[in-house]
Amino acid sequence: MSNSKIQIRLVETFTDNETQKAMDVWRKAYKDDPFVRAVTGGDPELYEKFIHSVLLATSRGGKVYFASYADVEVAGVSAWYPPGRIFGDTPEQSKGGFDELFEGADPELKKWWLDYIPKFDAQTTAALGEGVKLASWHLMFIGVLPDIQHRGIGTALVNHVKQIADAEGKVLCVETGTEVDVKFYEYCGFFIKGPVVEYENPTQNFSMWVLSTEKD
Repeated sequence: MSNSKIQIRLVETFTDNETQKAMDVWRKAYKDDPFVRAVTGGDPELYEKFIHSVLLATSRGGKVYFASYADVEVAGVSAWYPPGRIFGDTPEQSKGGFDELFEGADPELKKWWLDYIPKFDAQTTAALGEGVKLASWHLMFIGVLPDIQHRGIGTALVNHVKQIADAEGKVLCVETGTEVDVKFYEYCGFFIKGPVVEYENPTQNFSMWVLSTEKD
């Protein structure tokens, strides 16, 4: 049953105001996320740049959806890569975002990133299968303002794209780093794929699960 208070829309061209509202949602939603803390070294400046970089990359190479709730114009934001697209598949995605983020990181964090990325890629490939992530709708980032969570906004953002994927005969996939998020995705119809993997990080160790809407 749909919630008439929630409206979902695709944002194709961002105004400065929309960019700031989207970042505000993610900034608050990911405040205590262990993965985001780890990949930014707990640095508030890098945290801000990381959020902006994700939004920049997905707006250029993927699809970004806003959810409004009652009188809250931007209550939730989800960022996806549709089938055939993937994070970083063009230089444009990183320009002015992840390129600058990486350059601004300290040497220890840079080294960790370079070690982590191939391990993460190997985990997702082993869990989903060769080429499956590229052929799926991949959820890169999703967040809802904390004070209006548990009202169906996150579910609506996922279900909106799930309807598109179902019509295309495609599946959804996602990686996440908390058990709370795993339960949310399971509620949305995802299934855990492969074992959870533990990653070491100089700032904060974290876990990573891979999930997909495809049944085994």
